[in-house]
Amino acid sequence: MLFEGLSSSAALTVTRFTDIDRFCSTEVVGGARIIPLRLKAFSAARASLVLPSCQLVLLQSFPRIMDAGLETSGAFAVVPMIGSNEAIVNGVAIDSRSLMFLRGRDTGRIVEPHGNLYVIVNFNAPMSGRGWPDVENRFHLFKAETAAMADLRRTILGLFRSVSALPARLDVYGVARAMEESLTSALDAVFAGVAPVSQAGQLSLHRYARIVTALDEVLTLNPAAVHYSEELAQHCGVSVRTLQTAIMTIRGMSLHHYLRHRRLWTVRQRLMVGGPGLTVKACALANGFWHLGEFAAAYRAAFAETAAETLARTQH
Repeated sequence: MLFEGLSSSAALTVTRFTDIDRFCSTEVVGGARIIPLRLKAFSAARASLVLPSCQLVLLQSFPRIMDAGLETSGAFAVVPMIGSNEAIVNGVAIDSRSLMFLRGRDTGRIVEPHGNLYVIVNFNAPMSGRGWPDVENRFHLFKAETAAMADLRRTILGLFRSVSALPARLDVYGVARAMEESLTSALDAVFAGVAPVSQAGQLSLHRYARIVTALDEVLTLNPAAVHYSEELAQHCGVSVRTLQTAIMTIRGMSLHHYLRHRRLWTVRQRLMVGGPGLTVKACALANGFWHLGEFAAAYRAAFAETAAETLARTQH
C-alpha cells in the first residue's frame, strides 16, 4: 500500500488512525458528517502535502456514509488512486476511472461500501484557461481515459514519495514549482479526454437529495426518538415508497438499514459522552432498540466492541 512507504517530513504530514474518534476529530473536509458502516479492524490514514498553489490530501478511507459541504474559491478535484475504488456520489455510482471536479460550492452525499484510496487536490485559483471543465457550483463526475488516469496516479504517487524522502522544505531545493507543474500537466491530459459520467434522471436525483436532506433534518432534531416510515414520509411530503427509493438511491441501502446505522451511531456517541447513572440498556431503549439481544449483536458487529466496553472506556 502507498502509505507503507510514506513518512512525515518538513513538507509532508502523515497521520495514521486506529480509531474512528481520533479520525473524526481531525477531519479535513469542512463540515463533514460521518456515519461509519463498519469499525471492525478500523484503519485509516491521511497525508497532506502543500505546494505553492495547491494542497494535496491523500486519504485511505473506511466504509462510511459522509455528507460534506464543500466550498472553494479555486478548483477542487478528487482522484481515485487504486483500481478497486467504488462509491456512490449524490446518487451516482462511480469507480476507479471516475474523476470528481468542483468550482464554487456543493454538498457531496457519499457512500463508501469499503475503504478507498484517493487524493483530494484543492487549487487556490479556479484554473481557468487550461481546457478544464467549465462548471460551477455542482459536483461534476467525469470518466477518464485509462492511460491518462494511470499517468496522473504515477505523478501523484511520485510527488508523495519524493517529498517523503526530502529532509528539508521544498523551497530549499526550488522543486515545489516543478512538482506543481508536473501535477497540473497530468491533470491537463486527463481533462483533455474526459467524458461526463451518465447522470440520467438528473431531476430525480436532485429531488431524492432534497428528500434525504429533509429526512436527515428530522432525524438530527430528534436523534433519540423512534421514527416510523409513514411519519417520516409525511414529514418529507412524499409517499413511503418514494422515501425508500430516495434513500436507496442516495444512501445505497434500505430505509430500515439507514435508520439502524444512524441509531447505532447515536447510541455510541451517547455512550462515549458517558455520565452518572447512564446504562447501556437505557441508552438502547431510548434509541428504539427494544430487542436487547439483537441490539447487542448489531452494536458489536458495527463497532467491534460491546456497548458495555464503549461505556467503560468513558468511565476511566
